[in-house]
Amino acid sequence: MSRTHLGIALGAAVAGLLVALTRTGSPGGMEGGTGVAATQRRAEPDRVDDATSRGTAPALRESAAPNDSDASDLAAHAAERPRAGETIPCEVDLHSPLSDGQTAVVLGHRVLVTWNGDQRTIYFESGELFSRGAFVNGRREGTHEVWHKNGAVSAISTYESGRANGRFEYFDENGNPLRAGQYVDDVKQGQWTEYRAGGLIERQGEIVDGEYEGYWVFYDAETGELDVKRTGTYRNGDRVGP
Repeated sequence: MSRTHLGIALGAAVAGLLVALTRTGSPGGMEGGTGVAATQRRAEPDRVDDATSRGTAPALRESAAPNDSDASDLAAHAAERPRAGETIPCEVDLHSPLSDGQTAVVLGHRVLVTWNGDQRTIYFESGELFSRGAFVNGRREGTHEVWHKNGAVSAISTYESGRANGRFEYFDENGNPLRAGQYVDDVKQGQWTEYRAGGLIERQGEIVDGEYEGYWVFYDAETGELDVKRTGTYRNGDRVGP
């Protein structure tokens, strides 16, 4: 074959390859959708999920309270629950109903779940009482209690249809108070008190719709001295004066 004929043949081959690449988007496109367009389609769900997470994540506020009021989330959780006697390998919270005879990890402790009618009682793996309270239609109802492993009360809380409504009290392992106050529909309302070591007051005042309101007093957590920089009058969560 002459050089002229060889050049013409090579040119035709290159042109054919360029046409194939243009139609598929990349060599990978011939493998069934791994080209540029397919890569963009795969990336879209990640972007959507990320945006959804950012848009629905609740801000950390004084009014934040445990909330299991989303019925769809509860239904999804119930559908995915292991059968009685199985172990949940991951951490779950006390708002999840769980199943009778199930073992789980709750607040860092391995526990056993038992049911008697609507009443759920949870025990530490070693047998000590961990928590007790009722559920109605998959939601917390009435007074719920939690205990430390040494038998001391850890928390007492009150719920209506899964929403925090009533007095909440928290204690350390020695029975000293940590914080106490009221919730109304998952939002802090009324007087709240937080305590430092030994059950001494660290801060105290009124909360309206989850925000500091009126006169609040603060004490240094280490020395117990009055914290004059934070003590004062508050409006909508902001200090406005002494």
